[in-house]
Order: sequence, then structure tokens, then C-alpha cells
Amino acid sequence: MDIPNIENNVRFVELADLEKEMAAGDELEELDVKQDTMAVLGGEYYIAGVQAKPPSVGMLAMLSSIDSPFVLDDTEARVTINEVLKALYVICLGKDAVQPIYAAVKAEQLLKRAENLATKSPEYFAVYTNALERLADKWVVFDSAVNDFAEQLGVINAFETAEEINNYLGCCFGGFNMVPGDDEGAKKKDSTQIG
Repeated sequence: MDIPNIENNVRFVELADLEKEMAAGDELEELDVKQDTMAVLGGEYYIAGVQAKPPSVGMLAMLSSIDSPFVLDDTEARVTINEVLKALYVICLGKDAVQPIYAAVKAEQLLKRAENLATKSPEYFAVYTNALERLADKWVVFDSAVNDFAEQLGVINAFETAEEINNYLGCCFGGFNMVPGDDEGAKKKDSTQIG
């Protein structure tokens, strides 16, 4: 009579249990990602104790306008505490952050136009210096608003806050990885395919 090898059976059971735990862990991780994405989209996401606004294209455009390293393609960009605070200001204030950013971006555009005119003709140099005098401090308004926001926040852990911002932005873009790309066999419809 053959006696079954109990040691092999125990290892098989342990391996089966481990595989079940790993599968459950993958499901939980996927569930956490989905919950985070839904929280972000529903406006129930907090960064450094402040409720973040639901994401919008405008919010991402504002982050781009302030050259936030959180949305730039530069993987080598260093993130300073000031950049963390600026990004947090935009994310938490949403459309209420538009005015100081718009004023600064518009001032930059006007300064560039005045500078171009000044380089073409000396008569326009006075226009440029006048524009420089009036418009050079427009980012000061934004920086001041960010400083006021930072004072209301109090002390934060910049490293943890940067990670939370990255997580928030990752959740904002989370749905895009579900859209099939050209390399996945997706076909774009043209007008002859509609109907």
C-alpha cells in the first residue's frame, strides 16, 4: 500500500492558498484604483486635508499654464514645495484659480508683443518699457494668492502632498488607459462607417 506523500499535499494546499490570496490582492488593488478614480471624479478626494475639485480640462490647462512639473513631459523636472503649493492651489480652487493665472498669462503675451515691436523699431521701445512697468508683476498676484492659500493650509508634508497630487492626476487620466489605441486593433470610424 502506497502512503501518500503528505509533504507534497501540504505544499500544494499552501501554493493554492497563496494563489488565491494573490488573486484577491489584485482584485483589491484594482478596486482601490477604481474607488480613487470615482472619488476624484465625484469631488470626494482630499489632498493635504483640502478637498480637491473634480478634474476638468481647464484645470489641466491651468497647470500647464503655470508650467507645473506635475503635467509636463519632463521626467527630470525637480518639484519644489512652491510648485507643490501652486498645483494644490489650482487643483483645490478649480475655476476660482483662473483669474490670477489668466491675468499673468495675458500680461506675458502682451509683453512679448511689445518686445517684438521694440526690436523692430526704436520708436516702440517706450511702448515696451511702459508695458514692462505695468505688466511685469502680474505673476505676483498669482504668487500672492498661492501664499495666502498656503498660510490657510498650515504645515504640510510636501513629499506626501506631491504623491497625493500625482495620484489625483493619475486618477484623472485613469480612464484613458481603457480606451483602445491603434495598436490594440481599434478602428476609427470615418463618415462612411456611420449609419
